[in-house]
Amino acid sequence: MPANCHSSNDGNYLVRHAPSPYYTRRPVPAECTKWDVPLGTVNTGAFRHALSPTADRLPAFSFVTPNACHDMHSCSTRSGDAWLKTWVPIIQKSAAYQNGQLVVFITWDEGEGADYLFGEHCQTRTHANVSLYPSCHVATLVLSPYTKPGSRSGSYFNHLGLLGTAEDLLGLARLATTVGNTSLRSAFGL
Repeated sequence: MPANCHSSNDGNYLVRHAPSPYYTRRPVPAECTKWDVPLGTVNTGAFRHALSPTADRLPAFSFVTPNACHDMHSCSTRSGDAWLKTWVPIIQKSAAYQNGQLVVFITWDEGEGADYLFGEHCQTRTHANVSLYPSCHVATLVLSPYTKPGSRSGSYFNHLGLLGTAEDLLGLARLATTVGNTSLRSAFGL
C-alpha cells in the first residue's frame, strides 16, 4: 500500500484485498487513515515497530495482507513462500507472540477452480467435498504458542468461522453472518 488507507489500486497493491479502504465510505474517516497503514519493511515501518521483541505494540486486531505478487495471485508460489519466510519468524519473535497474546492465521481466499461458477459459495458443509467444489478447499495455518505444532482438524471450517474465531478471541459478540459457523478455538488450543 503506497499510503495510509489508500483507496485505489497501485502496482501490486489491490485495494479490494485491504478491507478498511475497500469498505469505507468516502470521504475516508480519520480512523482508516490512522490505522490502515503500509506494511513497511522488515527493518522499518509501523508493523515492524509493533512487532518489537521487547514490548507488545500491536493493536488488539491486525489484518496483514501481502500484495498481489506475494499473495501468489500474480506471481509464483515461491514468491509468496519467500514473503512468509521473511515475516513469520519476525512475528514469532515478537513480545506479543512470545507472551501468548497473539494468534496468527494464514489463509488464502480461494482454492483451485472457479469461485462461483458452480455455486461455490463455500459457506456450508456441502462445499467441503473437494472434488465437487475445489475452490472451497483452501489451506489455513494457525500459529500460536498454544497450538501444538502439526495440529490438524477434520472439522469443516470456512472464512466466516475464521472471522467468528477472531470475534471470540477478542471477546466480541458475533456478527449475524458468523453465528453458527465453527470456531477454530478448540481444534487449535486457542
